[in-house]
Amino acid sequence: MKIGILLVGRASEDLVEEYGTYAEMLIALINSEEQVFEFKTFNILDSVFPKDHLECDGWIVTGSPHGVYEGHSWIPVVSDLIKNIYKDRLPIFGVCFGHQLIAQALGGHVEKSIKGWG
Repeated sequence: MKIGILLVGRASEDLVEEYGTYAEMLIALINSEEQVFEFKTFNILDSVFPKDHLECDGWIVTGSPHGVYEGHSWIPVVSDLIKNIYKDRLPIFGVCFGHQLIAQALGGHVEKSIKGWG
């Protein structure tokens, strides 16, 4: 199974030094001695997008310090990709920001909390 990772955030340098990027953390968490998946990471913040949503068998949208309600140019592009993934019933999983983006792309409402983050 080939899993596409939509990397939409950068971990702090301290985290990267100890644990790797968000994509590397997920790969380490998912792979085991019994089961090894093939992964392809798309660095969305560097404008690296999948050519097609069928390029992978399943998808993960990583966490990010950004808010899905922010006006970043890549958010609508990833939202359209999510809609196509959902339409074709491919597995998709979001981590924090990722699940918020999935919810918003599929018609949910996401807004900044008046209490702040955390």
